[in-house]
Amino acid sequence: MKIIKGISGSPGVTIGKVFLWIKKEKDLNYKGDEAKKIWREAKEALKEELNNRLLDLSETERDLVNFYLLLLDDPTFEEFLFEKIDEGLDFKTAVEITTERFKKEFLNLDVYFKMRAQDIEALKEEIFRVVVGESYPSLEEPSILVSKEVTPWQLINIPKDKLLGIVSEKGGVLSHLSIIARNLNLPLLIGANVLEIKGGELAILDGEKGILILDPSSQEVEKYQRLYERYKILQKKAIEFKNYVPKKENGEKFFISGNIGNLEDAFLALEQGAMGIGLFRTEFLFLERNDPPSEEEQYEIYKKVGDLFLNYPVIIRTLDIGGDKNVPYIQFEREENPFLGLRGIRWSLYEKVLFKTQLKAILRASIGNNIHMMFPMVDLVEEVIEAKKLVKEAVEELEKEGKEYKIPPIGIMLETPISILNINRFADFVDFFSLGTNDLFQYTFAVDRTNEKVSYLYRPYHPAFWDLIKEAIDSAHKIGKWIGICGELGGDLRAFLLLYSLGIDEVSVAPLRIPILKLLSSKIAKVDVSFDSLQEDELLEVLDKHYQKIMEEIGS
Repeated sequence: MKIIKGISGSPGVTIGKVFLWIKKEKDLNYKGDEAKKIWREAKEALKEELNNRLLDLSETERDLVNFYLLLLDDPTFEEFLFEKIDEGLDFKTAVEITTERFKKEFLNLDVYFKMRAQDIEALKEEIFRVVVGESYPSLEEPSILVSKEVTPWQLINIPKDKLLGIVSEKGGVLSHLSIIARNLNLPLLIGANVLEIKGGELAILDGEKGILILDPSSQEVEKYQRLYERYKILQKKAIEFKNYVPKKENGEKFFISGNIGNLEDAFLALEQGAMGIGLFRTEFLFLERNDPPSEEEQYEIYKKVGDLFLNYPVIIRTLDIGGDKNVPYIQFEREENPFLGLRGIRWSLYEKVLFKTQLKAILRASIGNNIHMMFPMVDLVEEVIEAKKLVKEAVEELEKEGKEYKIPPIGIMLETPISILNINRFADFVDFFSLGTNDLFQYTFAVDRTNEKVSYLYRPYHPAFWDLIKEAIDSAHKIGKWIGICGELGGDLRAFLLLYSLGIDEVSVAPLRIPILKLLSSKIAKVDVSFDSLQEDELLEVLDKHYQKIMEEIGS
């Protein structure tokens, strides 16, 4: 068994044989007038192909086709292309340079247009396909299509009767490929290394976890067969629930929000029906660069995300580094136990300059929207007091600089048992709480879930752990505070039933998970359980019973 990792472009689960689509080599060395003639013929052939399908397409697909047609008829595109041909370049090189130039123009625009740059790249592949006369793959049996690149237009034209899912090395979560795959309920994995795949082998495509399992064991196949049957039902109906507004048992709004790491994720969350952002992991803005983002850079991104959701909460978590998250240009002293050392709010209080720059950006971005600010890895009241002093200093600096600002609601992440035991003590100092269950589990069970030798201790359904979560929710509500969850546990369907039953105010998950959770919330009912007397297998039995009942209602 071998696992290929990538990024989920479209959720869902499927099992089938791999069809490896190796595209023809493109030896397109035409030059001069012949190259121009080849371009004109390819352009007209592709335009005819696009126009012939235009009336049969969905709105998203028509949007893509119209973009292609505009670009093919753009005189500046052809002029630049012919300039390159006149300079002596061959057809293939001239087309590559021309599309690269237009891509760069889009990459300098807003993030949504940056994703359209991928459509320009895909159009180049369509031009080459037409010139070499390549046909679309014919699937003789139900298959998972794997290729270096599957363009959106290719996906539209590939027969769907035997297409189970797609693995494409190129693509993005906001690309037309991903959007069309989601509309078709096809699992899609992007960013995977397809060179490791032979073709013809049995595989499981898990669009939830973003993995492709090659040559799975019989146990894995059996497990995923059950998941597959469930998802066939869920996927069909979840799309209808993107705009559904769930309610708690008491009639109050039940928020299902998105976890994001950048502006692109925010657009995806909006598309999927997110009721705000429950966790903006700002550390991703600090990675893959040589220096930290400036106040202005951060302000522009936070402001755009806040304004996208207007009255819905957008919770911006301040920089959470340390432990397993290090930033290349920041010097970290070696620690014997980094997970117990300088991380989260501890690091921010130690490195005040970077922290204050981020605070100023958040304060400025909070005008005219519903941005919230959240501190990570808080244990004690003293840490909140110290952080709020720095907020006050940031305010004073902004006033001196003549910049407008607003102090947003301030909350903390509950990621350690001591933070939950301290909830009553936080009452006068914070406005809301969010459960970070990834770390909370680690610090409660003292276990690294990635360590195979102790993986038997990773038991997220142990009743004692849920007793701790219940304590957090009840304690927050007793002091009149709002509480959500932004850890991975919130996206688990059985855990979702429990969280709803315990009265949590918000569940924040990966954007592609939102429609399914909204669908479940339309049928959900409170599960009455007492964690004190239950064993783990008994709790799972109770949850499975309720889950099956919901599935029967959804399927009826």
